[in-house]
Amino acid sequence: MVALPDRAMTACGANATRFGLTSRAPIHQENPMPRAIQITAYGGPEAMQLVDLPVGEPGPGEIRVRHHASGLNFIDVYQRTGLYQNPLPLTLGMEGAGIVEAVGAGVTHLKAGDRAAYASNPPGSY
Repeated sequence: MVALPDRAMTACGANATRFGLTSRAPIHQENPMPRAIQITAYGGPEAMQLVDLPVGEPGPGEIRVRHHASGLNFIDVYQRTGLYQNPLPLTLGMEGAGIVEAVGAGVTHLKAGDRAAYASNPPGSY
């Protein structure tokens, strides 16, 4: 999970399946540990790995979103190859949409169960 002002991200199993990565559990099953697609070194598509990623509670001004969709764009490719460098390990993905699971202190315009979408830094929607 990447914590962002007014949004935080969890793993998106749908993209893992779409890109040929396999999950140990069906996408719609509640998993004890969410999964994300990360890179630990810059490179081609083979650099992407499906990893377990702990998800915490949102902090002040943040929300946690259970992803139902993640966008795939050229910026993700640029980040994966190192053309646009970010600190490693890097969870890819700059946009997503899903259901708000929890809200942190001070968030008044969203509540658990609301639909939410975003497109911004930092990466982490995969």
